[in-house]
Order: sequence, then C-alpha cells, then structure tokens
Amino acid sequence: MKRRKFLKLSSATAALTGIGISSSFSQISRENSDKTKDDSKAESEKDPTIKKQDQKSLTIDKAEVFVSPVGDDSNLGTREKPFKTLAHARDKVRVLNQSEKNKNITVWLFGGEYQLSETLTFSLEDSAKPGQTISYCALPGQTPIIDSDVSISGWEKLHKMPRGLPKIANGKIWVSKVVESVGSFSVLFNSKGMLPRAKTKAIEHLRKSDDWMGTEEFHTMIPFRKETVDSLFNPRHAEIVVIGAAPWTMNILPVKSVDVSTGMVYLGAHSTYALAAPRYYFDPNTIWVENTFSGLDLPGKWVFDQQEQLLYLWPPDDNKPGDDIVAPKLVELFKIEGKVNYDEPLDEPVRGLVFKGLTFMHGNRFDSVGQSGWGLQHDWERFDAATALLRFRGAEECLVTQCCFINSGGAGIRFDLFAQKNRVLDNEISELGGAGILLVGYGPGTKDVNKNNEISNNHIHNIGKLWWHSIGIW
Repeated sequence: MKRRKFLKLSSATAALTGIGISSSFSQISRENSDKTKDDSKAESEKDPTIKKQDQKSLTIDKAEVFVSPVGDDSNLGTREKPFKTLAHARDKVRVLNQSEKNKNITVWLFGGEYQLSETLTFSLEDSAKPGQTISYCALPGQTPIIDSDVSISGWEKLHKMPRGLPKIANGKIWVSKVVESVGSFSVLFNSKGMLPRAKTKAIEHLRKSDDWMGTEEFHTMIPFRKETVDSLFNPRHAEIVVIGAAPWTMNILPVKSVDVSTGMVYLGAHSTYALAAPRYYFDPNTIWVENTFSGLDLPGKWVFDQQEQLLYLWPPDDNKPGDDIVAPKLVELFKIEGKVNYDEPLDEPVRGLVFKGLTFMHGNRFDSVGQSGWGLQHDWERFDAATALLRFRGAEECLVTQCCFINSGGAGIRFDLFAQKNRVLDNEISELGGAGILLVGYGPGTKDVNKNNEISNNHIHNIGKLWWHSIGIW
C-alpha cells in the first residue's frame, strides 16, 4: 500500500496522541517503523527482563504481546518480532490468559496504520479475570491508528459530463472505478479530513402539515417541482436530507424511485415526522438532495454511483487526486460483546479491558434505517445498533483513556444494554458525523443495568457534522 499523509490535528489532539501539529501519516508510519529496533534497545537497557525475550514465543515474564503494522503474524509476538494484526494479537492473548492465572496482560501497539476489513470483536473469552486487566495500549511515543480505509486510485479525467452537472464543474471532475469489495459508503476522506458529499442548495417544501405526523404518505414520499427531478436525482440512488414538520430532528432518507411526470419522489425509508414544511423556527427551505451531480459544484465535493461503482470527485486543489483519498468499509471498528439477554434477568459482561492511547478514525456513516428498527427519542440515534467507532455491548469495569476518536461518519463511543463501572477518561472526540458518547440501556420498564459509569475530562467538539441533531454525551 502507498504511504498516505495523515490528517493535521488540533493542538489538543496532538497533546493526547503525541502527534505534532504538522505531522503527516507517512512520516508517522515511517518513523514508527524505523524506531522499532531503537526503542527495543532503549527499553532493554531500562528493563533487563526484556533483554533476551526474543528467544521466547511471548514475553511471558511480563505477560506482554507486541504488534506492529510492519510485523508478521508468524513472528513470536515480542518487541523485536511483533505480530502484524490486532486479531492475531487478541487470539494470542486468549491463549496466554489461560496459562497465566491472574497476571495483567498488555498488548503493546507500535505506531502506524492498522486497517480492518471487519469489526474486531472482543467476547467473553477475551474478558479479564477478577482483579486482572487486559490492556491494548500505544507504546510510549507511538501513534497506532485504527481504521477501515480502502485507498481509491486509478483516477481519470472525466470527459463526458453527466446529466445535471453544473457548468462550473465542466473539465474539473475526475472519476475512479471503485472495487466492489468496498461496498457502499456515505463518507470519503483525504489527508485533511472528511470531504463534503455533493449536496444541492436548500429546496422548498411544497406541502404543509396540520400536525407533527400527517398521513402515511407524508412519511414515504415527498413532492418536488416536476421540471427539476430528472436532473436532481442523477444518480437515481441519491439521498434526501430533510428537516420536516418537527424542527428538532432531521432525516437522511434513501430515494427508491422518482416519477418524472408528477415530481413525486418515493423513499426507501420511513421518516420520523411528516415530510412537510417545519411548523416552527425554520422557513420552508429545509430539503437538500445529496449524492447528486446537481450538487457537485465546488472543489472537494464528490458523488458515488453505487450501481456503476464509479466515484466522481472535484479535487480540492483542482489537481489530479492523490493517493490520500480513502473510503471506509466499516462503521464499527471495535466491538466488546458480552452475553446480553433481552428476555432473561441476568447478563454476562466482558470485564477488565483497557484501551489506551489509540486513535480510531474513518468509520462509515450509519443509516437511520435497517438496524434494530428502533430509534432513540426523536430518532436522534439508533437503539442497540452499530453506529460508533468503539462499541461496548455488555461490559463492566472497562477503561477507555487517552484515545482519539476523529474524522468519522458516525458516533465515537457507545455503551449498549448492560454497562456498569466503565470509565471514559481524557479522550479527544471530534469531527464526527454523529454523537460523541452514548449510554443506552434496555429502556424504561426493563432491566436497569446501564449505570455507575464515569465519563470525565473528555474534549468533545465539532460533532454532528452529518446527523445535525447529535448530542455530545447522551
């Protein structure tokens, strides 16, 4: 894989992660790789118990495992011979935990990029024993970055202009064929962060509602001026971003079909409230069409035609796109999954996991439909669903500290169903499409098992960039 520049971070983020303000990803990866041997030597001089550990399959005396993006899963798992993947390191910890009684275990992560093709799950077999902790920590001075990036390459200048593309964009658009394994994605990133998906200017609602809900058709279809729809909805699987009759929530709704003879747009999802002009606070211009050529009118914007697997981009600097353009495969990077029981009185949580000094980034945007089917409050989030970079679903006495959750389409951290005595301390959480931190139990009248958790001293800012109604801590 080609080296990619990393995003520039705020001073607060840099302080937490150890990244200099003007650092780049390529510099971080290269420096972390080059420092591996030097760091090992220095650490051995400080701690004589490490000096000859490369002769053992693991550093058993200290119950440590090492992993590096430039390692190899056939290695010994030592500092000098680290594993390559987080999944292999987790599996080795399972074996180690069976033989090491109640010793604390630490997986040390060298800096660099750990790309996931599927969510890394920690289950009951990864749980710590009473009085024990199992930690996944950045090595001092290192910046491990966890994402699900797929690099987009093979860019060519677009010569045939698609229907609806503004004249100002003629000659400015590049196109790339995206491999099918990437699947669908709603967000795109470069080295500076999230790139804006093409979106039209605000469009006026053509109907009103006398109450919040209206009739069924107010939730499944929405009228447009018929002379506009043919160009507005190209590609046909655009999405509608809308604030409806209730001004305290918004929806992002997929387009199912378009009737060009009437201007009626039929939706592939059900809106929360009536799709009509807001009854209070806003003017009627609260409809936007997103992922449409009609909105591809400024540098940095993009459109993904999923049917043809073609990505169209107006580069931010008007030059040929570089190798820093990436699309995410996953919404959820890590999941801690205990045994939860909707219909039984007791749950069995995963216990004693620690995540320290890690950077989680570049998750996909979650959909408002097709999850569990239940929304939270005014559909401000989803109930028991994969919407965050790091998710705990049945967890006790776990710790997330000095981590960074940045540049992602969904939420940062969520604790679902059973969650007790967990702590989230001193983290940087920013530039997210959704909420910062969620704690979501079984709901009123059910088991009261999401409690006694501590959320303290986290820097949460610049969230709700896609889901505008998102909350910092909920």
